[in-house]
Amino acid sequence: MVEPVGSPQHAEAAAAVDAALRNASSYSSISHERFLALEEFALQKNAPEPEAVRALEELSESGEKMEAPFQKLLEMYPALLASTVMGGWKTFIIPQKRLGSEYIPDFLVLGVNSIGPQWVTVDIEAARHSIVNNDGTLSGATRHGVKQIQDWRDWMMTNVTYAQTELGLHGRTNRAPGLVIIGRDIPSFSRQPARAQSV
Repeated sequence: MVEPVGSPQHAEAAAAVDAALRNASSYSSISHERFLALEEFALQKNAPEPEAVRALEELSESGEKMEAPFQKLLEMYPALLASTVMGGWKTFIIPQKRLGSEYIPDFLVLGVNSIGPQWVTVDIEAARHSIVNNDGTLSGATRHGVKQIQDWRDWMMTNVTYAQTELGLHGRTNRAPGLVIIGRDIPSFSRQPARAQSV
């Protein structure tokens, strides 16, 4: 894309080029100062305490059908999500960070290590839902979770500069993987292909 300086489309074209470059960057260099704005979300320990594991087990076994109690529990015990990333220097668990006016992911998880910042977007769906249908395809609820993550990625395509500079999400791009937490199914070999689909 080429737009002459001073043309009405120049700023838009420059922003699109900047977004494309930021989304393609590897962010292998680490500047710890870039993450100071997220310090309140930093974990003191990555391993969850036994009480956190017990609380999650009890909630899972309770038959709870709504998402909100799981959201609340994970906010109370954020280390339960720490294993979704590799954070050698620090791990951050950020609940319900608003992305512009459109989206609020359940959690953004950041691990900072020698490779650089590693982001994962987490969507929580209700435990009552099945992960896959009887024919092995992803259930409607699972597809809904996947669609939400894809929507957040689409938002990052054009808003990556805003996310990194204004929201403090350094290194966050549209390529960050997503994780949908859903259901209580027992893993089945025949269902693995659908369960293993990359998000």
